[in-house]
Amino acid sequence: VTKVMRTWVISEWICGEDEVTEYVQIIEIVDDEGPVIEALDDVSVSTTTGYDCQAVYLLPSITAEDNCKDVNRIDVAYPGGFIEDYDGSEIITLDLGANDITVTAYDACFNSSQETFTVNVEDNTAPVAVCDQNTVVALSNDGLVEVFAHTFDDGSYDECGIDYMEVKRMDDG
Repeated sequence: VTKVMRTWVISEWICGEDEVTEYVQIIEIVDDEGPVIEALDDVSVSTTTGYDCQAVYLLPSITAEDNCKDVNRIDVAYPGGFIEDYDGSEIITLDLGANDITVTAYDACFNSSQETFTVNVEDNTAPVAVCDQNTVVALSNDGLVEVFAHTFDDGSYDECGIDYMEVKRMDDG
């Protein structure tokens, strides 16, 4: 807050007399607007860790400007973490799904503004099927057998988990 004090002296001549009136004017200059943060686009990324259903994500550089003073600090809040005084080069880990990231910029007068963008983490990596090379099953008296998919599994995996397994007969017989 900046204050300017002006003193006004008004002199009025009325019928040969000088009437003087004095007024004090106080002008207060206040910065009550937060910085303007450049818009951040929503993005989609694929899981990247190979072991967990998560993505490693490099946060973008963030630009913010203020109408009065410099931007003092930029903070970043994301699911599972908070970065105080973000320097523009931070790598974070995000879980599968929509992750809202909130950027808050502060000016020298402690005004703040926020901008939120979403990082969608998607599982675009196919599961790895690991099957028994040979599986022997015994037929019943009527010549039929029921074999479940897990019988053939020998450690199949997916970083986001396997929802279900199916087995398909490969020949027409």
